[in-house]
Amino acid sequence: MGTIAKWNKQEGDLISAGDVVCEVETDKAVVDYEATDDSYLAKILVQAGSGEVPVGQPIFVTVMEEEDVAAFKDFSADAAPAVEAAPAAPAAAAPAPVAAAPAAAPASGRVFASPLAKKVARESGAMLSVINGTGPNGRIVKADVDAALVAGTAAPAAEAAAPAAAAAPVAAAPSATANYTDYPISPEAQAIAQQFTQQKLEVPHYHLSTNLTLDKLLDARARLNAGRGEDEQLSVNDFIVRAASLAMRKVPDANSSWKGSFIRQFNDVNVNLMVSSSAGGVVAPVLTQVNRKGLDDISKEIQAAVAKANDGAFEPADLANGTFTISNVGQFDVQSLAGIVRPEQACLLGLGTIEKKVVPNDDPNAEQIYKYAQVMTATLACDHRVIDGAVGAQWLASFKELVEDPLKMIL
Repeated sequence: MGTIAKWNKQEGDLISAGDVVCEVETDKAVVDYEATDDSYLAKILVQAGSGEVPVGQPIFVTVMEEEDVAAFKDFSADAAPAVEAAPAAPAAAAPAPVAAAPAAAPASGRVFASPLAKKVARESGAMLSVINGTGPNGRIVKADVDAALVAGTAAPAAEAAAPAAAAAPVAAAPSATANYTDYPISPEAQAIAQQFTQQKLEVPHYHLSTNLTLDKLLDARARLNAGRGEDEQLSVNDFIVRAASLAMRKVPDANSSWKGSFIRQFNDVNVNLMVSSSAGGVVAPVLTQVNRKGLDDISKEIQAAVAKANDGAFEPADLANGTFTISNVGQFDVQSLAGIVRPEQACLLGLGTIEKKVVPNDDPNAEQIYKYAQVMTATLACDHRVIDGAVGAQWLASFKELVEDPLKMIL
Protein backbone atom coordinates (compact mmCIF):
# COMPACT_ATOMS: atom_id res chain seq x y z
CA MET A 1 0.00 0.00 0.00
CA GLY A 2 1.10 3.57 -0.67
CA THR A 3 -0.08 6.98 -1.77
CA ILE A 4 0.93 9.18 -4.68
CA ALA A 5 2.79 12.07 -3.07
CA LYS A 6 3.63 13.98 -6.26
CA TRP A 7 3.36 13.68 -10.04
CA ASN A 8 6.51 14.86 -11.83
CA LYS A 9 4.92 14.37 -15.27
CA GLN A 10 1.61 15.64 -16.63
CA GLU A 11 -0.77 14.06 -19.14
CA GLY A 12 0.67 14.43 -22.63
CA ASP A 13 4.29 14.68 -21.44
CA LEU A 14 7.06 12.67 -23.03
CA ILE A 15 8.58 10.14 -20.63
CA SER A 16 12.12 8.92 -21.18
CA ALA A 17 13.57 5.78 -19.64
CA GLY A 18 14.92 6.68 -16.22
CA ASP A 19 12.60 9.66 -15.69
CA VAL A 20 10.91 9.86 -12.30
CA VAL A 21 7.21 9.79 -13.19
CA CYS A 22 5.87 10.18 -9.66
CA GLU A 23 6.79 9.86 -6.00
CA VAL A 24 5.12 7.14 -3.90
CA GLU A 25 4.81 7.65 -0.14
CA THR A 26 4.69 4.68 2.23
CA ASP A 27 4.92 4.52 6.02
CA LYS A 28 8.68 4.01 5.70
CA ALA A 29 9.87 6.20 2.84
CA VAL A 30 9.11 8.28 -0.23
CA VAL A 31 10.20 6.24 -3.26
CA ASP A 32 10.73 7.46 -6.83
CA TYR A 33 8.79 5.58 -9.53
CA GLU A 34 11.15 5.45 -12.51
CA ALA A 35 10.11 4.76 -16.10
CA THR A 36 11.77 1.79 -17.77
CA ASP A 37 10.85 2.70 -21.37
CA ASP A 38 10.24 5.78 -23.54
CA SER A 39 6.53 6.64 -23.85
CA TYR A 40 3.89 9.37 -23.50
CA LEU A 41 1.79 9.84 -20.36
CA ALA A 42 -1.76 9.46 -21.67
CA LYS A 43 -3.82 9.40 -18.47
CA ILE A 44 -3.28 9.81 -14.73
CA LEU A 45 -5.66 7.45 -12.93
CA VAL A 46 -4.81 8.31 -9.32
CA GLN A 47 -4.34 11.93 -8.34
CA ALA A 48 -1.65 12.99 -5.86
CA GLY A 49 -2.93 12.93 -2.31
CA SER A 50 -6.13 11.05 -3.16
CA GLY A 51 -5.58 8.18 -0.71
CA GLU A 52 -3.95 4.78 -0.39
CA VAL A 53 -3.45 2.76 -3.57
CA PRO A 54 -3.57 -1.05 -3.25
CA VAL A 55 -0.66 -3.03 -4.68
CA GLY A 56 -1.41 -3.92 -8.31
CA GLN A 57 -3.90 -1.10 -8.99
CA PRO A 58 -3.04 0.89 -12.18
CA ILE A 59 -2.08 4.49 -11.49
CA PHE A 60 -1.44 5.80 -15.02
CA VAL A 61 -1.62 4.89 -18.71
CA THR A 62 1.18 5.34 -21.26
CA VAL A 63 1.21 5.09 -25.05
CA MET A 64 4.03 4.81 -27.54
CA GLU A 65 2.76 7.45 -30.01
CA GLU A 66 1.90 11.06 -29.09
CA GLU A 67 -1.22 11.08 -31.28
CA ASP A 68 -2.69 8.24 -29.19
CA VAL A 69 -2.82 10.40 -26.04
CA ALA A 70 -6.14 11.98 -27.02
CA ALA A 71 -7.84 8.58 -27.13
CA PHE A 72 -7.52 8.32 -23.34
CA LYS A 73 -8.94 11.76 -22.51
CA ASP A 74 -12.10 10.33 -20.91
CA PHE A 75 -10.63 6.98 -19.89
CA SER A 76 -11.11 5.73 -16.32
CA ALA A 77 -10.03 2.50 -14.65
CA ASP A 78 -12.74 -0.06 -13.91
CA ALA A 79 -11.83 -0.12 -10.23
CA ALA A 80 -10.75 3.40 -9.39
CA PRO A 81 -12.21 4.30 -5.96
CA ALA A 82 -8.92 6.00 -5.17
CA VAL A 83 -9.67 8.62 -7.87
CA GLU A 84 -12.75 9.82 -6.00
CA ALA A 85 -11.23 13.21 -5.30
CA ALA A 86 -10.13 13.81 -8.91
CA PRO A 87 -13.24 15.75 -10.12
CA ALA A 88 -12.74 18.27 -7.30
CA ALA A 89 -9.17 18.93 -8.42
CA PRO A 90 -9.07 20.31 -12.00
CA ALA A 91 -5.54 20.21 -13.35
CA ALA A 92 -5.02 23.95 -13.79
CA ALA A 93 -6.83 25.22 -10.71
CA ALA A 94 -6.07 22.44 -8.24
CA PRO A 95 -3.57 24.18 -5.93
CA ALA A 96 -5.70 27.19 -5.00
CA PRO A 97 -9.02 25.61 -3.91
CA VAL A 98 -7.52 22.54 -2.32
CA ALA A 99 -5.03 24.54 -0.26
CA ALA A 100 -8.00 26.04 1.59
CA ALA A 101 -9.32 22.61 2.55
CA PRO A 102 -8.52 22.93 6.28
CA ALA A 103 -10.79 25.98 6.57
CA ALA A 104 -13.65 24.20 4.81
CA ALA A 105 -13.30 21.00 6.80
CA PRO A 106 -15.94 21.80 9.47
CA ALA A 107 -18.61 22.15 6.77
CA SER A 108 -17.73 19.08 4.73
CA GLY A 109 -16.37 16.99 7.55
CA ARG A 110 -13.59 15.67 5.30
CA VAL A 111 -9.90 16.33 5.75
CA PHE A 112 -7.29 15.18 3.23
CA ALA A 113 -4.30 13.65 5.02
CA SER A 114 -1.76 10.91 4.41
CA PRO A 115 -2.29 7.57 6.21
CA LEU A 116 0.78 8.19 8.36
CA ALA A 117 -0.48 11.67 9.30
CA LYS A 118 -3.83 10.20 10.30
CA LYS A 119 -2.11 7.54 12.41
CA VAL A 120 0.05 10.10 14.22
CA ALA A 121 -2.95 12.38 14.78
CA ARG A 122 -5.03 9.51 16.13
CA GLU A 123 -2.32 8.38 18.53
CA SER A 124 -1.46 11.90 19.74
CA GLY A 125 -5.01 13.26 19.91
CA ALA A 126 -4.27 16.00 17.38
CA MET A 127 -7.16 17.54 15.44
CA LEU A 128 -6.50 17.31 11.70
CA SER A 129 -9.23 19.89 11.00
CA VAL A 130 -7.10 22.69 12.49
CA ILE A 131 -3.83 21.74 10.78
CA ASN A 132 -2.72 23.40 7.55
CA GLY A 133 -1.38 20.89 5.03
CA THR A 134 1.85 21.48 3.13
CA GLY A 135 1.70 18.32 1.03
CA PRO A 136 0.50 17.98 -2.57
CA ASN A 137 -2.75 19.89 -3.13
CA GLY A 138 -2.80 21.03 0.48
CA ARG A 139 -2.77 17.49 1.84
CA ILE A 140 -1.75 17.09 5.47
CA VAL A 141 1.40 15.02 5.84
CA LYS A 142 3.02 13.64 8.96
CA ALA A 143 5.44 16.58 9.24
CA ASP A 144 2.46 18.96 9.46
CA VAL A 145 1.03 17.02 12.41
CA ASP A 146 4.41 16.97 14.17
CA ALA A 147 4.80 20.72 13.64
CA ALA A 148 1.35 21.41 15.05
CA LEU A 149 2.04 19.23 18.09
CA VAL A 150 5.30 21.07 18.78
CA ALA A 151 3.54 24.41 18.45
CA GLY A 152 0.61 23.28 20.58
CA THR A 153 -1.86 24.22 17.86
CA ALA A 154 -3.39 20.79 17.30
CA ALA A 155 -5.31 20.52 20.56
CA PRO A 156 -9.08 21.26 20.47
CA ALA A 157 -8.70 24.33 22.75
CA ALA A 158 -6.17 25.89 20.39
CA GLU A 159 -8.33 25.60 17.27
CA ALA A 160 -8.77 29.32 16.80
CA ALA A 161 -5.06 30.03 17.20
CA ALA A 162 -3.89 27.28 14.85
CA PRO A 163 -3.43 29.38 11.67
CA ALA A 164 -1.40 32.05 13.46
CA ALA A 165 0.79 29.58 15.32
CA ALA A 166 1.39 27.24 12.39
CA ALA A 167 4.64 28.98 11.50
CA ALA A 168 6.14 28.48 14.97
CA PRO A 169 8.05 25.22 14.19
CA VAL A 170 9.88 26.83 11.26
CA ALA A 171 13.50 27.31 12.25
CA ALA A 172 14.22 31.01 12.64
CA ALA A 173 17.47 32.58 11.52
CA PRO A 174 19.94 32.33 14.42
CA SER A 175 20.87 35.54 16.14
CA ALA A 176 24.36 36.98 16.00
CA THR A 177 25.19 35.34 19.34
CA ALA A 178 23.64 31.94 18.56
CA ASN A 179 26.03 29.03 18.98
CA TYR A 180 24.05 26.37 17.13
CA THR A 181 22.92 25.29 13.67
CA ASP A 182 19.45 23.97 12.77
CA TYR A 183 19.27 21.27 10.11
CA PRO A 184 16.03 20.35 8.30
CA ILE A 185 14.68 16.84 8.71
CA SER A 186 13.31 15.01 5.68
CA PRO A 187 9.75 13.62 5.78
CA GLU A 188 11.20 10.11 5.61
CA ALA A 189 13.42 10.70 8.65
CA GLN A 190 10.52 12.23 10.56
CA ALA A 191 8.32 9.24 9.73
CA ILE A 192 10.97 6.80 10.93
CA ALA A 193 11.56 8.80 14.12
CA GLN A 194 7.86 8.85 14.94
CA GLN A 195 7.53 5.16 14.17
CA PHE A 196 10.30 4.09 16.51
CA THR A 197 9.23 6.52 19.22
CA GLN A 198 5.84 4.84 19.25
CA GLN A 199 7.46 1.40 19.29
CA LYS A 200 9.63 2.28 22.26
CA LEU A 201 6.70 3.79 24.18
CA GLU A 202 4.08 1.14 23.40
CA VAL A 203 5.98 -2.16 23.13
CA PRO A 204 7.11 -3.86 26.37
CA HIS A 205 10.71 -4.65 25.44
CA TYR A 206 13.14 -7.01 27.08
CA HIS A 207 16.66 -7.95 25.92
CA LEU A 208 18.68 -11.16 26.06
CA SER A 209 22.42 -11.37 25.31
CA THR A 210 24.92 -14.13 24.67
CA ASN A 211 28.48 -14.45 23.36
CA LEU A 212 28.98 -16.32 20.09
CA THR A 213 32.27 -18.13 19.46
CA LEU A 214 32.87 -17.79 15.72
CA ASP A 215 36.05 -19.83 15.21
CA LYS A 216 34.29 -22.71 13.41
CA LEU A 217 32.12 -20.35 11.38
CA LEU A 218 35.10 -18.27 10.23
CA ASP A 219 37.00 -21.44 9.35
CA ALA A 220 34.04 -22.80 7.35
CA ARG A 221 33.68 -19.45 5.59
CA ALA A 222 37.38 -19.41 4.63
CA ARG A 223 37.19 -22.94 3.22
CA LEU A 224 33.99 -22.23 1.26
CA ASN A 225 35.42 -18.99 -0.15
CA ALA A 226 38.65 -20.63 -1.34
CA GLY A 227 38.76 -20.51 -5.13
CA ARG A 228 35.64 -18.37 -5.44
CA GLY A 229 35.49 -15.10 -7.34
CA GLU A 230 35.38 -11.78 -5.51
CA ASP A 231 31.64 -11.37 -6.12
CA GLU A 232 30.95 -14.90 -4.84
CA GLN A 233 32.58 -14.53 -1.43
CA LEU A 234 30.37 -15.45 1.52
CA SER A 235 30.18 -12.97 4.41
CA VAL A 236 29.59 -13.49 8.11
CA ASN A 237 26.17 -11.88 7.63
CA ASP A 238 25.22 -14.63 5.18
CA PHE A 239 25.79 -17.25 7.88
CA ILE A 240 23.99 -15.09 10.46
CA VAL A 241 20.86 -14.78 8.30
CA ARG A 242 20.91 -18.50 7.53
CA ALA A 243 21.27 -19.41 11.21
CA ALA A 244 18.48 -17.01 12.20
CA SER A 245 16.09 -18.55 9.68
CA LEU A 246 16.85 -22.06 10.91
CA ALA A 247 16.41 -20.99 14.54
CA MET A 248 12.93 -19.77 13.55
CA ARG A 249 12.18 -23.29 12.37
CA LYS A 250 13.03 -24.63 15.82
CA VAL A 251 11.28 -21.80 17.71
CA PRO A 252 8.53 -20.57 15.36
CA ASP A 253 6.85 -18.48 18.08
CA ALA A 254 9.60 -15.88 17.58
CA ASN A 255 8.48 -15.38 13.97
CA SER A 256 5.21 -13.73 14.99
CA SER A 257 3.42 -10.41 15.34
CA TRP A 258 1.14 -8.82 17.96
CA LYS A 259 -2.31 -8.06 16.52
CA GLY A 260 -4.12 -6.76 19.59
CA SER A 261 -6.68 -9.53 20.03
CA PHE A 262 -4.52 -12.32 18.59
CA ILE A 263 -0.95 -13.25 17.66
CA ARG A 264 -0.10 -13.98 14.03
CA GLN A 265 2.63 -16.56 13.35
CA PHE A 266 4.26 -16.32 9.91
CA ASN A 267 5.05 -19.38 7.80
CA ASP A 268 8.00 -17.76 6.00
CA VAL A 269 10.94 -15.87 7.48
CA ASN A 270 11.40 -12.46 5.82
CA VAL A 271 14.38 -10.64 7.29
CA ASN A 272 14.81 -6.86 7.33
CA LEU A 273 18.59 -6.32 7.23
CA MET A 274 19.74 -2.90 8.41
CA VAL A 275 22.27 -1.40 5.98
CA SER A 276 23.79 2.06 5.52
CA SER A 277 22.22 4.22 2.81
CA SER A 278 24.07 6.52 0.41
CA ALA A 279 21.47 9.17 1.25
CA GLY A 280 22.47 9.02 4.91
CA GLY A 281 21.16 7.00 7.82
CA VAL A 282 20.11 3.39 7.45
CA VAL A 283 17.47 1.48 5.52
CA ALA A 284 16.05 -1.99 6.12
CA PRO A 285 15.60 -3.87 2.83
CA VAL A 286 13.71 -7.14 3.17
CA LEU A 287 15.23 -10.53 2.33
CA THR A 288 12.27 -12.71 1.44
CA GLN A 289 11.70 -16.36 2.34
CA VAL A 290 15.22 -16.87 3.64
CA ASN A 291 14.00 -20.05 5.34
CA ARG A 292 13.78 -21.58 1.85
CA LYS A 293 17.23 -20.46 0.68
CA GLY A 294 20.79 -21.66 1.07
CA LEU A 295 23.91 -19.63 1.77
CA ASP A 296 24.60 -18.78 -1.88
CA ASP A 297 21.10 -17.44 -2.55
CA ILE A 298 21.10 -15.48 0.71
CA SER A 299 24.51 -14.01 -0.15
CA LYS A 300 23.33 -12.85 -3.60
CA GLU A 301 20.22 -11.23 -2.11
CA ILE A 302 22.25 -9.39 0.52
CA GLN A 303 24.74 -8.16 -2.10
CA ALA A 304 21.87 -6.87 -4.24
CA ALA A 305 20.35 -5.07 -1.24
CA VAL A 306 23.67 -3.41 -0.36
CA ALA A 307 24.14 -2.32 -4.00
CA LYS A 308 20.69 -0.71 -4.04
CA ALA A 309 21.45 1.04 -0.74
CA ASN A 310 24.64 2.47 -2.25
CA ASP A 311 22.77 3.62 -5.37
CA GLY A 312 19.61 4.74 -3.58
CA ALA A 313 17.64 2.63 -6.05
CA PHE A 314 15.08 0.92 -3.82
CA GLU A 315 11.58 0.09 -5.04
CA PRO A 316 8.70 0.13 -2.50
CA ALA A 317 8.66 -3.68 -2.38
CA ASP A 318 12.35 -3.72 -1.41
CA LEU A 319 11.54 -1.89 1.85
CA ALA A 320 8.50 -3.94 2.82
CA ASN A 321 8.13 -4.99 6.43
CA GLY A 322 9.55 -8.43 7.20
CA THR A 323 8.95 -10.78 10.10
CA PHE A 324 12.34 -10.35 11.83
CA THR A 325 15.16 -7.77 11.80
CA ILE A 326 18.95 -8.10 12.01
CA SER A 327 21.21 -5.12 12.72
CA ASN A 328 24.98 -5.68 12.67
CA VAL A 329 26.99 -2.71 13.98
CA GLY A 330 30.26 -4.61 14.16
CA GLN A 331 31.86 -2.53 11.41
CA PHE A 332 31.75 0.47 13.78
CA ASP A 333 33.72 -1.38 16.47
CA VAL A 334 30.66 -1.44 18.74
CA GLN A 335 30.49 -4.34 21.19
CA SER A 336 26.72 -4.78 21.37
CA LEU A 337 23.37 -3.37 20.27
CA ALA A 338 20.13 -3.51 22.26
CA GLY A 339 17.70 -2.45 19.54
CA ILE A 340 14.05 -1.44 19.24
CA VAL A 341 11.66 -4.04 17.84
CA ARG A 342 10.17 -2.93 14.51
CA PRO A 343 6.39 -2.66 13.99
CA GLU A 344 4.59 -5.92 13.17
CA GLN A 345 7.53 -7.99 14.46
CA ALA A 346 8.41 -9.77 17.69
CA CYS A 347 12.23 -9.67 17.66
CA LEU A 348 15.29 -7.74 16.53
CA LEU A 349 18.77 -9.28 16.64
CA GLY A 350 21.60 -6.84 17.36
CA LEU A 351 25.19 -7.92 16.65
CA GLY A 352 28.46 -6.34 17.74
CA THR A 353 32.02 -6.45 16.50
CA ILE A 354 34.14 -9.61 16.41
CA GLU A 355 36.73 -9.56 19.22
CA LYS A 356 39.60 -11.81 20.19
CA LYS A 357 38.94 -13.00 23.74
CA VAL A 358 40.22 -15.54 26.22
CA VAL A 359 37.63 -18.30 26.72
CA PRO A 360 37.57 -21.72 28.43
CA ASN A 361 39.12 -24.46 26.29
CA ASP A 362 36.51 -27.17 25.69
CA ASP A 363 39.10 -29.60 24.30
CA PRO A 364 39.67 -32.23 27.04
CA ASN A 365 43.03 -33.18 25.52
CA ALA A 366 44.41 -29.64 25.43
CA GLU A 367 47.29 -28.69 27.70
CA GLN A 368 45.88 -25.22 28.35
CA ILE A 369 42.51 -24.73 30.07
CA TYR A 370 42.00 -21.40 28.28
CA LYS A 371 42.37 -20.37 24.67
CA TYR A 372 41.91 -17.38 22.38
CA ALA A 373 38.67 -17.27 20.38
CA GLN A 374 36.87 -14.92 17.99
CA VAL A 375 33.77 -13.78 19.86
CA MET A 376 30.73 -11.69 18.92
CA THR A 377 27.98 -10.45 21.27
CA ALA A 378 24.41 -11.11 20.11
CA THR A 379 21.51 -9.28 21.77
CA LEU A 380 17.91 -10.23 21.07
CA ALA A 381 15.26 -7.52 21.60
CA CYS A 382 11.80 -9.02 22.13
CA ASP A 383 8.18 -7.91 22.37
CA HIS A 384 7.00 -9.43 25.66
CA ARG A 385 3.40 -9.45 24.42
CA VAL A 386 4.33 -11.97 21.74
CA ILE A 387 7.05 -14.10 23.33
CA ASP A 388 8.05 -14.39 26.96
CA GLY A 389 11.59 -14.67 28.29
CA ALA A 390 11.67 -18.46 28.04
CA VAL A 391 10.79 -18.47 24.34
CA GLY A 392 13.28 -15.68 23.63
CA ALA A 393 15.99 -17.64 25.44
CA GLN A 394 15.15 -20.80 23.48
CA TRP A 395 15.48 -18.95 20.18
CA LEU A 396 18.80 -17.37 21.18
CA ALA A 397 20.15 -20.75 22.32
CA SER A 398 19.16 -22.36 19.00
CA PHE A 399 20.75 -19.51 17.07
CA LYS A 400 23.96 -19.77 19.12
CA GLU A 401 24.15 -23.53 18.52
CA LEU A 402 23.92 -23.08 14.75
CA VAL A 403 26.43 -20.23 14.59
CA GLU A 404 29.00 -22.04 16.72
CA ASP A 405 28.63 -25.29 14.74
CA PRO A 406 27.88 -24.20 11.15
CA LEU A 407 27.82 -27.78 9.84
CA LYS A 408 24.38 -28.02 11.45
CA MET A 409 23.14 -25.41 8.98
CA ILE A 410 23.21 -27.98 6.19
CA LEU A 411 20.88 -30.38 8.00
